[in-house]
Amino acid sequence: MNQSLEEHVEGLTADIFRADQAYLLLREIGRHARQINERAFGAFFAPIQDALVRDYLLTVAKLYDSPHRGYPTRSIRVLIAIVKKSKGALKVAKSPALRNRFSRAGINVGNFDALPDARITDRLITWCESKLAPGTTVESMKVWRTWSALKFRRDKVIAHNEMLSSYATPNLQSQQVGELLELAKQIVDLVSIGYLNRFLTADDTSFFPTSDAQRSTACLKRLLANAGLIEQTHGRE
Repeated sequence: MNQSLEEHVEGLTADIFRADQAYLLLREIGRHARQINERAFGAFFAPIQDALVRDYLLTVAKLYDSPHRGYPTRSIRVLIAIVKKSKGALKVAKSPALRNRFSRAGINVGNFDALPDARITDRLITWCESKLAPGTTVESMKVWRTWSALKFRRDKVIAHNEMLSSYATPNLQSQQVGELLELAKQIVDLVSIGYLNRFLTADDTSFFPTSDAQRSTACLKRLLANAGLIEQTHGRE
């Protein structure tokens, strides 16, 4: 069972890395849009931005896909379903770090060290479901609406060329997509620490793979500097 969890955690971590990488590149290009356009490189970067936007939205969208009856899929909801189904067999790697992350997330840590593993898992499942189940809390409704708006764009705009004149396109802001991504990081980190004893976040909540995703942004900065579009920076990126 731990092997199945490990495969899902590793796969979801790779998806989160991909989304982070796309977002960071988009942000960096946007920061230097004036210089890029002034030097007539806009026609080169525009299709790159379009591809990054699609990749970002598609990747975050599939992070929250529901389990499929016909074939296995990988998503946050599938991960939670695996934990819920296997709670009697899963061993919790109790540690101060897990307790701290439970507390940081707002999960009850009363009698944490004395609780049976299954009871700790129950608390984690309850918290996850409160974030994701539609209509249970104000926050879960916010997550559900954002996911629905993102799924609408994925299904009807990116994946398929549907005629949308009869549909009311739901509002979706970049900040909302970012919040979905941050929630995915938090859930994957909790499962990783709790059952695999692997740390994906630091005590300041920063997600370790995001640091790796910044490498491509550092390369972009060097490219823009070498092309004379921005000033050369020195030291560690």
